[in-house]
Amino acid sequence: MTAIKSKSKLMRQVKLVREDQPREDVYWISNELAKVGKRVVDEAGVVWRVTEAYNARPFTDVERQIAVWSEFAKTLGDH
Repeated sequence: MTAIKSKSKLMRQVKLVREDQPREDVYWISNELAKVGKRVVDEAGVVWRVTEAYNARPFTDVERQIAVWSEFAKTLGDH
């Protein structure tokens, strides 16, 4: 594993499980919040629990990756 040397804010990919129903998903969240067992709340007020933490990247890299995924989605449509 290599250390990330950047002044940019770090994001960490985590697996989240909803507290109120059996649903899970993977998200990029702030590295400070990405602690296994931590409860986090999304924009809709839904409570999730961090169950696994994966790799970390600078925010700018994650932002760029999301923009590329969005462009792919527009290009490919619903395929």
